[in-house]
Parts: sequence; structure tokens; C-alpha cells
Amino acid sequence: MHFRYTILYIIIATLLVGCKDDSLATGSNVLEEDEGIIVRLDTFDLKSSLQQTNNIISMPDSFMLGEIDNKYGDLKAEIVSQFACPIGYDYPEGTILDSVCLTLLYTSWIGDGNAPLAIRAYELDKKTLNYNATYYSDINIDNYCSEASRQIELFDNPPVLLPNSPDSIIEGVYMVDFKMTDEFAQKFFAIRNFNTQEDFCKIFKGLYITPVFGSSSILNISMLAVNVYFHFERNYIDPAGVAHKDTIYDNKAFYANNEVQQVNRFTVPNKDLTFQDLQKESDSINVIVAPAGIYTQIQFPMGEMKKEIEKKLNNKRAYVNKAQLKVNILYDQSKAESSKTRDDWGIPASNMLLLRDTLVTDNKYFKDKTILLTTDDAILSEIMTGKESDGTTYYYYSFDMSHLLTAKLRNSSEPDTLKMTMVPVEVEYTSTSSSSSSYAVSAIRQAQTYSTTVVPSANNPKTPLRLEVVYSGF
Repeated sequence: MHFRYTILYIIIATLLVGCKDDSLATGSNVLEEDEGIIVRLDTFDLKSSLQQTNNIISMPDSFMLGEIDNKYGDLKAEIVSQFACPIGYDYPEGTILDSVCLTLLYTSWIGDGNAPLAIRAYELDKKTLNYNATYYSDINIDNYCSEASRQIELFDNPPVLLPNSPDSIIEGVYMVDFKMTDEFAQKFFAIRNFNTQEDFCKIFKGLYITPVFGSSSILNISMLAVNVYFHFERNYIDPAGVAHKDTIYDNKAFYANNEVQQVNRFTVPNKDLTFQDLQKESDSINVIVAPAGIYTQIQFPMGEMKKEIEKKLNNKRAYVNKAQLKVNILYDQSKAESSKTRDDWGIPASNMLLLRDTLVTDNKYFKDKTILLTTDDAILSEIMTGKESDGTTYYYYSFDMSHLLTAKLRNSSEPDTLKMTMVPVEVEYTSTSSSSSSYAVSAIRQAQTYSTTVVPSANNPKTPLRLEVVYSGF
């Protein structure tokens, strides 16, 4: 028996070494049988279609704020957030308030940096967010901020921002300060005795920040804070015994950080109409748009595959030795900035998860804040590069489906069609050893940033989706 296993591994290794990376072969091949071992290769046609979801789970490390409109939909990004208070802090004695500002720090933006973007901020007056709750990107703002509160202007003057013209730039970080009204400033300054975050949030529940003008830019915000600027007099005596009085100018920041609850709210106006327009091209291409919840579903003919494999293996126990699903990305990185249009603002997702369709519904796979990869129902790929014969770089995802297919082919209860969905994700890694540079996936969550990934559909005339499978039985 051990000898038969050895022969099997040698045959498979020889086959795989002889195959190109981008294609195992074309059609069906038969290898020599030895000691009852059968090895085959087949190519199976797939189906693909667009899929949409209502929301994603909001777990932002940073925020997006703004609005863009292109052929992939009108995406509006808003912020609903609490702010962390400095526990135990109080202003120095004799402090005089100068101003209160909403401070945004951002490192980049999507879209046109010269296009105006106007925002508004409103105070949450109904209830605050729950730190321990799970929130979705389509959070109902009416539950937290009343229409009456949205009639109260919190900024001193309606601010209009040009992304590439901030108040200051420090080491590639852009900063803008939006001055709040005196009424809001005095109210916020009066909040003292920060004993607990919970007590603070009872008084100041948070802010709802939304774009109100412009559809050409979204800011990638790395830091958001309510900043209190103030001054006070300091009396001191120098070493010579002379009395002095200095004016000290200072500020105290109340950050939107991981100590409080933060939600990035995403809406896609006319989403159904956009989806219908994108479907018109589905015979040639499919798209995945994050965080808009437009995905591509791939259907694998498990019933047909099982019959074909059982037939060619003479009902021997099947092992899938190699099944690499390669999905090319239709993206031209070399396109000159001067020739780019608003349809080119999105770039492909850095990481793509091929996820069993039943786990996409209601974001079932992502409900925990720490999600580990499960090989039977989810396959992860980062974006990869290759070279065409003329030296041109191309991009693709590569999903190793061998383990999944082996499990599904042996499961008699599996449906004839296995549906899996391409979902853009963000991945966290942890070091597997303090003495090595190897890392393992520690968490996966839905992508919270904007990306547009265009891939060939199963019916694409040039590069249709196909699955080539090397399998064996003995």
C-alpha cells in the first residue's frame, strides 16, 4: 500500500511540474495507470453573475467621507461617531475658550483633488451608539439624529474643502480645521468632570458628519477629532526672584478612536438602476465594488463534475490534486493621469475572498470581529501580478480550490451547483514566530475602503472563467 502511495505522488508531481502556471492543460488528458492508480485532468465551464447586498458590517479603522459618482454607482460616505474623552482631565484654572474645531487628518483621497467638497456636522440628539453592538453600513440615521438637530448649523461658516488644498500638510498628512459655532463651542467646553466615557456620552452623544455638495471626491480620513483651543495665564517667579505672567495657548483633542464606537455609513443612491446597467455588460465582464456591496458570484457545476470524475476514475475514491481558479483583472495601471476619467477612480481590491454564497447572506461570515479563514467555505487570494509575452504587467487573483473541491465532491448532500461569491476584504496578519518573518492570517473583514474590480465573466469571448482540475483515484 505504501508503494502505491509513492507511485501516486510521483505521477502527480511529474504532472504538476510539466504544467504551466497559467494553465494546466486544455481539454481532458489521461495518464498511464499504474498499480490501479488513475490520474486525470479536465476543464470545466463555469457560470458567473452579479450579486448585490444591502450592507456590510461597519468596522472602520479609519473613515471615508465624501461622495463620488461614476458608472459603478453613486457612493456616499458619511460618519456617525462617538468621541473619546480624556478621563480625569480638566482645563487649567482660569482657562479662556478660544474656539472649538472639527479636525480632519487625511492621507489621500479618491477622485478629483480640485473638486469642491462641502460637509455638514450635526449633533446626535436621540441616542448614542452602543460600544458593544454590531453596526451595519446602512445604519438608520433617524434613530440617532432627529430632523430638528439636522436644522442646527454647527459650523461657523459653511466650509467648502478642496482635498489638495488643506489648512496644512505635515509629512504627507493633510489637515483641515472646521470652526464650530460659538454656541456649540460654549456647550462643549462646559462639559467637565470626565469620570467615565459612558457619562461623557450621555452628555455628548456624538456627531453625524455628511457631505452636502460635490460628487467627485472621497477623503480617506486617518484621524477625526473635536479640538478645543484655549489659553490661560501662568504666573511664575524666575530664579532672580522676578514675577512674570505668561499667556499659554493650548488645545485638548477628543478623538474618534477605538475606545469609542465608530460607524462609516455608506449609501448608494439609485443602486438598483446602477445594478441593472452593470448587468447589461455581464456577458463580457463582471464587477466587484466595495463598499457598495456589488459582488460577482461564480457557479461551479458540482453535479456535472462529480459524474465526470466518478466515470473517469471508475468510481475510485477521488482526490483533487490541483484546482487553481485564476481570475484575471481588467485594469490598466499604466494609464496616464491626464487620460483618466471618473470611471478610473477605483482600483482593484488588494485582497479577495471567494466565499460560499450562503455565508454572504446577512454578512454571516463577518459577524464576529475576529474572523479566521475556513478552507471548506472560504478561499483567500491577494492581488497578484504576471507578465505578458510583450512584458506588459497584468493582475489576477488565484484561488486554490483543491481542498474545497475534494470535500464537496465526497459530500453526497452537496447541491449540483456550488455558488461562491467574490467579496473584497481587508486582512490582518500576525507573526507565527518571534524569530521568523513568516506571518499567518489572523482576521478577515469586509473591505471598508473604496475599490472597483473588473473581471472577465464566464462568457467573456477572450478569457472566460474556466476551472482546470487535476484529480486522481485509487
